[in-house]
Formats: sequence, structure tokens, C-alpha cells
Amino acid sequence: MNANETSDAGDVPASLLGHDVVAVRPLNRGLSTARCAAADLVDGSTVVVKRATDDESREANLLEAEVLLRLGGTHAPRLLDVLDDGGLLVLEHITGEWAPPLPRPELLWAALDATGTISPPDRLRRMQRSYDPWGDATVPWWIAGPQWWRSALPVLRDAAVSARWDGTSLVHGDIAAPNLCVRDRALVLVDWADAAVGSLDWARVIGANEWRMRSLAVDVPVPSSRLGPCVATLAGFALREYLHWGADGASDPRTIAIRTRKTAAFASALEWAAELLDLDPPQFGPPPTVRP
Repeated sequence: MNANETSDAGDVPASLLGHDVVAVRPLNRGLSTARCAAADLVDGSTVVVKRATDDESREANLLEAEVLLRLGGTHAPRLLDVLDDGGLLVLEHITGEWAPPLPRPELLWAALDATGTISPPDRLRRMQRSYDPWGDATVPWWIAGPQWWRSALPVLRDAAVSARWDGTSLVHGDIAAPNLCVRDRALVLVDWADAAVGSLDWARVIGANEWRMRSLAVDVPVPSSRLGPCVATLAGFALREYLHWGADGASDPRTIAIRTRKTAAFASALEWAAELLDLDPPQFGPPPTVRP
């Protein structure tokens, strides 16, 4: 195995599961700080390795390992080994990807329902009963203008705080195209590092927003009785991430990719919330250099 390949792919050991590693290919699995790679073994099999890069990602690896053990392959990759006190996870390699990039929404709802019934680890974080992401939000005044925000902000905030997020379901926290694969014609959700215990509505609105931001379907039927408040909450959190990454002046490829994704997610969520709450549609554009 080439030494440069090993370093770029996250310091993959020379052997895994009792077999020599003969090749390593870095994988792009979304925006995680952990480094992922596909490792080909001498017996002809392939596994995925997920290497932590710091204490935070090591703890995320350990939590993900607990979740994957509970899931036992139910709409999730199987956990094969944990090395270096959680520093390295060895996972089932799932080769199938959807074409087009996302499956039909009803397949995602079925996967979320099935995984949601699995008993979560005791130390997994619990979602709060409600959130107020708009309460102290710094609104981007260049979107729609001050008059739009004066009328829209109270509506968005009231709707968001009325959404209820507590519950007992195991919730995948990062539904995105890179985290959706297929095994035996069934949807598989990868990257459970952001899993939580709460309401499945969170994963549902994140998933539906993924369809919308990719222009695959504007009218995505979401099995939720409180869709407006749920999307208002999503838009508020998306705003915070949009502003955070927009203020980051770094120009490395990872930061640019995150900034681009967060901008698209916020634009889609805000437009969707406005539609559901009978607000005028916001008008997006680049930030002006001088505030009016």
C-alpha cells in the first residue's frame, strides 16, 4: 500500500479484521471532520474506515458505534470493529448509490420510521421540547428587505417555538444526499454521528429540504401534522449556520463546500417556511456592500 495513500485516507492500519490492506481510497461522505476511506483487503472484501481527527470526532465515533450496534444493520451500515479507543471505526462498505442522487421520499420515511423504533443509547443527546432559533437571530437584511423581515420575523418565531421536538425516537441528524445509499434495494442511512433522541419530524424536514434545494421536487409530501412550525424551526437554525459559514473567510475546498451547502439549505428552508406560513416569498441575492 502506498504510504501517501495511507496518510491522505486517514492513517489506515496495515491490516483490518485479520486481513492485510492492499489499497485505500479516500471517500467524500458529506461535511464531517472525520476522515473516511474505503480499504480493500487481501481477501477481496472492502470496508469503510472512519478516522477521528480530534477528541470531538473521537467522541462522535464512539457514539456512532453505540448507535450502529443498536441498529444492527437496520437501514444502516454494520459496525465491524472499533479500534484505538474509538479513534477508528471499521464499517460495512455499501457500494450502491441512488441515480438520481436521492430516492423517492416515501423510501426515506420508511427508513426513518424503522430506525426510529430502535432503542437509542442512554447517553445520546435528547432534543428539547421546543427551540427558539429566531429569538436573537441576526437577520440578513439584504434578503427581501427590512419591511419583509418586520412582518415575517414575528410569524417565523411564533411558529418555530410552537413546534415540539421531544420524544423517544432514534433520529438521524444529518439527512443529506451523501448519507443515502442502497443495499439490496433498501435505503441505508450512513453517518450517525449527529443522532439524537426526539421527534422524527426533524429528520423528515431536513430530508424534504434536501429534495427542495436540489430542485428534485418542490412539493414533497412530509408525514407531519405540524409542518409549518417544523420548517420555521429548520429555517431559523439554517440561518444561523448560513451566517456562521458566510462570515468564515477561509477559501479551502472544504470550507467553500460547506458555505455553498449552508447557503442553499437556508434559501430553500426560508422559501419553504414562507410558503407554508402564507408570507410573501423572500428575494435572494448577494449581500450589498452598503446597507440602505
